[in-house]
Amino acid sequence: MFLEVEISGNVFLPPSELDKQGLILHRSIIFHLLEDIARKKATLDHGYFVAVTTLNQVNNGRIREDEGNVRFPVTYNCITFKPKPFKGEILEGNVKQIMKHGVFMSCGPVDTVFIAAQKMEDYQYVAGDSPMFISQRRPKIEIGSIIRFMVLGTKWVETERAFQVLGSLSGDFLGPVR
Repeated sequence: MFLEVEISGNVFLPPSELDKQGLILHRSIIFHLLEDIARKKATLDHGYFVAVTTLNQVNNGRIREDEGNVRFPVTYNCITFKPKPFKGEILEGNVKQIMKHGVFMSCGPVDTVFIAAQKMEDYQYVAGDSPMFISQRRPKIEIGSIIRFMVLGTKWVETERAFQVLGSLSGDFLGPVR
């Protein structure tokens, strides 16, 4: 789910980017804001940042004496990919890696979704050059498969600025879609 949220933050500009002409200063503020958003990638409260839609307000800058940079408080609207997947939610992911203990998938901006082999009813691991999970009643799971799964839990990893998801295939209409 995509949300548009209003966020307040600070943009720091080095003295070399300050200019009497407001347009160049405004452009530098926007450029640094976009860099900050790309570097942050996501937050626990807002989810994954997709795009800045509007720059609502730029307040007067204040010189930071310790660094010499100028801090501009800003308010902007940003589209985010919902704060986090919630327990019990049904999602689809793309299988990236298959191991004996389960599969790793990606789901939208969430790069780490793990489904343990114990949470894959009726599936058995088959080793080889192209490892896979097979079942008597369901399609096989291999790299590139699209899997519908249920979220069992999520975890925010601050160092990676990303969510990790634990999923399950236990339930109706869950498993390989294609």
